[in-house]
Amino acid sequence: MAITYVTNINAVSCYPVQPHPDCVFNVAWVVSGTDGTYNAAGYGTTDIPYVASDVYVPYADLTQDMVVSWVNQYGAEAVAQAQKTVADAIALNYKPNEPVSPPLPWNVPVAQTG
Repeated sequence: MAITYVTNINAVSCYPVQPHPDCVFNVAWVVSGTDGTYNAAGYGTTDIPYVASDVYVPYADLTQDMVVSWVNQYGAEAVAQAQKTVADAIALNYKPNEPVSPPLPWNVPVAQTG
């Protein structure tokens, strides 16, 4: 079954004054996923670079969709890795990670000659 992913913002870190009041420079986020039966989550942070030519959006006017778009733009690899983590965690529910007891690597049988 296909996994549906949703990215939510947990927190942002801001510079208090410069270059603008409450200018976001780091975002903490979570990617949640479900296949309809099982759920999992992956977490990360993304640095948001200050670009002087970008239009400044006052902190009070930010939306989650806007900040998620920054995360996807500047942290695409981290988001993809979080989605892989979610997919792997969900897949384990279908193929449980059964414990095994492999032979100890230092107890290698000696080859017999003769």
